[in-house]
Amino acid sequence: MMMIAPYGTYMHGGALLVNAKSYHASGMENLKFYGWGPEDTERYERWTNLGYRIGYAKGCLFHLSHPRDLNGTHNSSQQKMYSHYLKDTAILSSKEDIRNQMNL
Repeated sequence: MMMIAPYGTYMHGGALLVNAKSYHASGMENLKFYGWGPEDTERYERWTNLGYRIGYAKGCLFHLSHPRDLNGTHNSSQQKMYSHYLKDTAILSSKEDIRNQMNL
């Protein structure tokens, strides 16, 4: 049985290896996210806009199915909208905008 990847060719997340100095300089994680959301895509877009080089390992990334706990979902539709707002803001932000937003 073949599965179609819902995230397209390049998944943003799942496994992450970073240079510690660059990670700190980028603002690390966006702590405005709560529960499950597009934080991996937000991080990818933010780091791309900051000019960091991002590479991908060759091969497949498999996600093991697991039940979601209380922190694995949105508490409300407003929270879900806010998570997507944060992601979209990173996509549309310039390097200068990101530095101001993240206090870098």
